[in-house]
Amino acid sequence: MLKQLFIGIPLNNSITNDKFPEIYLATLTNQYFNGLIDIKMYLDNKKVHHRIYSNKIIYIPRKKLSSGKHEVKIFIKDLNRQVQKIQWSFIVSSASSRSDKYNFYYGIPHSHTSLSTGKGTPTEAFKYAQKKSLDFLIITDHSGLLDKKIKYNSKEISKWNVVKKNSLDFWKDDSKFLPLCGFEVSSKGLGDFNVLNTKSLYKGKIRNFRDFIAWLQKERSPIVCINHPHKYIESLKYDEILDKYINFIEVGNGSPPFKYLRAEKYYYKLLDNGWHIGAINGQDNHRENWGDTDNLTVVISKSLKYDEFFDALKSRRTYSTETRSLKLIFKVNGYWMGSAVQGDPSKLDFEIIAEDKKIPINKVQIISTGGTLIKEKSAHKKGKIKWNLTLPYKKGAWYVVKVIHTNGKVGISSPIFT
Repeated sequence: MLKQLFIGIPLNNSITNDKFPEIYLATLTNQYFNGLIDIKMYLDNKKVHHRIYSNKIIYIPRKKLSSGKHEVKIFIKDLNRQVQKIQWSFIVSSASSRSDKYNFYYGIPHSHTSLSTGKGTPTEAFKYAQKKSLDFLIITDHSGLLDKKIKYNSKEISKWNVVKKNSLDFWKDDSKFLPLCGFEVSSKGLGDFNVLNTKSLYKGKIRNFRDFIAWLQKERSPIVCINHPHKYIESLKYDEILDKYINFIEVGNGSPPFKYLRAEKYYYKLLDNGWHIGAINGQDNHRENWGDTDNLTVVISKSLKYDEFFDALKSRRTYSTETRSLKLIFKVNGYWMGSAVQGDPSKLDFEIIAEDKKIPINKVQIISTGGTLIKEKSAHKKGKIKWNLTLPYKKGAWYVVKVIHTNGKVGISSPIFT
């Protein structure tokens, strides 16, 4: 066994802000670890339950790691009963984004063009969305059709490369509009998923989630969303590794007056089952109507720069809205929606501000584990609710804020976890 064949992640002496980092040892040889007699993995001198995926030994902490240095040790025994020790360390940053100043960006994370089952070109979609005053549009055509080649500028290239090129060509560094692309992939028995922030295309249907995970792990920092969920999604078995990649679920999908689906109940069910997912709303445009309707996703980010925008997505700083004018702030102990409250505090201090200057607000609700309504506040000023309250700390809970407008429209936040 040669030490230079291995790489440990997070990298040795690196710094991460992730309190639940994916810790793994990788080798260049597929299925290498399956041929060993014994593997033992330790984090901070405590033995942990690892899993093996293809060429990786993986562990994801179930509890938040404390700030500071953490040490990983792995002992592997080969068929000749030789034992090798691989050791490295990394640092979890104590820096917090609680005090960061953010902007609110309104857009669509799920849409189609003529490259699959929609209308218009990607460039036409971006132009249309920009004219509708959206801040971003993510084109997510179907992966099974994006693999096909078409003639583009006298060359034969895949549709996947066409949409990526259109996105890059449309983007400008100082632009107030962010054009993005991903793809929608089907699965066997669990519906469709959007995949964002990848260089490559997942080919074919997801028939085996183990294979899908292995593909995701080859990408830099992919983001997966559960699209237009139905009851079958309740059978999505919790997986601690897949949980690192599935960041969102559509609590609203469609383009009224055409079909529109609310899926709030599946959101709460999956949260109960352990998934760390945020709330988004996708118009799923199959017509030339990108941004015609008011159901949107709001991304709370420092800017529309690509890296900062995707950092916001990875952090689940998002909410679903059915009006294009709802501004929602939701924090607990200073941590924004999408976060996990650090430490074991004795109390939870909620800060909620819901404001809509166009569509009056009726009330705001706090929903928690089991989809239970635990607190509710009616609006005195129909345009704004400012609500500060304190609740006792409950370990392993989640909290979601729901805004209900006087016309029945709703806004749903990403959770805060404890």
